[in-house]
Amino acid sequence: MQGVLVKYRALIPRKYISISLGITGLTLAFILATRTKKGQRMLASFLPSTFFSNPYAHLDPTAATIKFRRDFELQYGTSHPAFAEESYNSLLQKCKNEYKFVVIYLHSDMHDDTKQFCNELLATETVEDLLNDHFLVWANDIRAPEGHKLSLALEATSFPYMAVLTNNKAGGISKLDSWEGLITPDELLNRLTNILEKYGHILTEARIANESRDFDRRLRDEQMIAYEESIRRDTERQEKEDRDRQNEEMARIQREREERDMEDRQRDRERRRSELARTIAPEPSADDRRAVRIAVRLPDGSRLQRRFAPESQLQAVYDFVDSQKELKEYDLVASHPRQVYANRDQTLTQAGLQGQSLLSVEEH
Repeated sequence: MQGVLVKYRALIPRKYISISLGITGLTLAFILATRTKKGQRMLASFLPSTFFSNPYAHLDPTAATIKFRRDFELQYGTSHPAFAEESYNSLLQKCKNEYKFVVIYLHSDMHDDTKQFCNELLATETVEDLLNDHFLVWANDIRAPEGHKLSLALEATSFPYMAVLTNNKAGGISKLDSWEGLITPDELLNRLTNILEKYGHILTEARIANESRDFDRRLRDEQMIAYEESIRRDTERQEKEDRDRQNEEMARIQREREERDMEDRQRDRERRRSELARTIAPEPSADDRRAVRIAVRLPDGSRLQRRFAPESQLQAVYDFVDSQKELKEYDLVASHPRQVYANRDQTLTQAGLQGQSLLSVEEH
């Protein structure tokens, strides 16, 4: 507090200058300075933002920039550069990403030059276009915590205050130029143009270096993707070959199993037909007038014929058919008139079969 009052003691009315600069004198000078409008303006610029009633005191950095733009437009109109509505640190990162310089504008309504600066300089179309095209503009009231902090960091001693900043290679911030108080539009345009001409190579080099890093990173990523894709394809091909071999082996085993099952079934059928053939009574001779000649029409249209003794059971006819052909469940049926011979224990005589008879196989 002592340093502030000593540095700006010129703003204190002369009748108080004679007061001692000791601790007691400085304290008294501070109290008396607050009684003058000019002294209050000076103190409001450099004292913490919470000393006087402050509408910005409890706003976060982004909300403070939004409020400042709205307040600015209510008082000075909408003709002004595009003020960034975000925190200072956020804008610095944006500046780095977009390869632009940052113009800082610190605003104080308590300074006499502020109104003319806003109405004549910031509202100039050529100034607005140059700032919008080639710079990012961060504006804030010095009563805002971030605005006040930045004014101290930039050593701003008078307002309105503007500075041009950029990110440096060391990871910090470099101040390329700054000015305080009134400045003509032409002078501002010349200074901004000179900054672009003098320091524009910094942005160009940063862009080229970053694009080179991005290209190298993309190239590495693409190479890694291609390598991983190659590994994936090789893996899939190997897995497919393994699956194909496994499937072929399983198919071979299945075929062999089916062939064995088929051979087993064939042997079983042959054995069964052989056993059935042995159980059937011998066929009567052709000149045996008692013999019953039975023809059996099969589902495929072929026929089986054999002579049976009239006392033979119908089961003998079924056995004869089964010994010659493998069929599903079936019945022997006469067509005219239709009759199903399902009672296999009946003799042929009991079933009414004599002489020559034609039966058909009717599968279930």
